[in-house]
Amino acid sequence: TKMFGARDKLATAEQAHEAAEANVLPMRVNVRFADHESDECIKQRKRTAQLADGETEGPYVLHLFPNGTTPLTRPVGAAQIKEMRALEGRYDALLDRWPDAMAEKNIVTTLRQRYEQSLAERAAAEQTVIDTKAARDLAKEDFLDVYAEIANRIRSLFPRNKPKQDLFFDAVTNRARS
Repeated sequence: TKMFGARDKLATAEQAHEAAEANVLPMRVNVRFADHESDECIKQRKRTAQLADGETEGPYVLHLFPNGTTPLTRPVGAAQIKEMRALEGRYDALLDRWPDAMAEKNIVTTLRQRYEQSLAERAAAEQTVIDTKAARDLAKEDFLDVYAEIANRIRSLFPRNKPKQDLFFDAVTNRARS
């Protein structure tokens, strides 16, 4: 029964690890969508500022996007979050001049928060994979220790009887099954 307990513990740990690995992919996809959505939002915020200015390079656009949208849309992950926070600060500076600045800032803030949430969920899922792998590896070591202990007991019970030892530890091959 000790062998079955170790085997079951290993199987459970392996299933948990496989489930954790399967959970990472949707989290990665969520981050990609959040990045794409944020990029599109930033481009739309520039178009909105251009409409408010009445020209493509007016004072609102130059204040909010002094180097264009590329420094905001090219980074990914934490770097883009940092740039989005800076954009929110530039919107704050326009609150007295532009009536729509707060509404535009709120849109950026909402998407930044979604992006941060997606990044946090992905990081948590990746940490779960690391944790379940460690638990699986430990269960595997325990199983191998139990297996070795049982094998040594059987060898000590039947020290000169190799055929009897082999009955307990049969090699699994197609020939052995027939």
